[in-house]
Amino acid sequence: MALPPEIQTITIVGQQVHPDGTAIRGSIRLAPTAGRFVHAATGVTVQGPAVEPYADNGDVSITVVASDADGINPTGGTYQLTLTAYDSSTVSFPVLLPKDTPVVNLAAITPVTPAEGDYVIITGPPGPPGASGSSYAHTQSTPAATWQVAHNLGRHPNISVINTGGTVCFADIEHASDNLAVITFPTAIAGTATCS
Repeated sequence: MALPPEIQTITIVGQQVHPDGTAIRGSIRLAPTAGRFVHAATGVTVQGPAVEPYADNGDVSITVVASDADGINPTGGTYQLTLTAYDSSTVSFPVLLPKDTPVVNLAAITPVTPAEGDYVIITGPPGPPGASGSSYAHTQSTPAATWQVAHNLGRHPNISVINTGGTVCFADIEHASDNLAVITFPTAIAGTATCS
């Protein structure tokens, strides 16, 4: 049974795969952390979890009531999102799903554990030098969740990010053009992005 159309919803989409690209078998589960949401105008009470299995290719799509839907009580409540995997690890974390973003990519809201221990960074072959040199260091002194890095190298460089504490950080990097990279983090940070 579908929710009444006057209740705003959020759809989470994504794909869950192993490192080799094969699909993870499992499901996504969202449960209101307050126990239930109530929409008095329609008489609808939303409680318990919403569960959706992953498709054969790992794709998933699930639609739930927005955390701040008009007329919902409590407003601004969160969900506990659980990614269950039958052949991998299961993760669970709280999410706020506001109505302003009707479609959310799962990869954008899933927290990632930073790498620890010794590891080797593998970089690709060097590209041709850009017009303004072969490398560029961007300093982000004010913490931000999105950095606009105008490196002007004329190519898509390798980018490494180190926060002000000296820790290597992982982020989503989009090469908006041959001269601009957009780096997105789960939370606001400050530090340096080295483009080479």
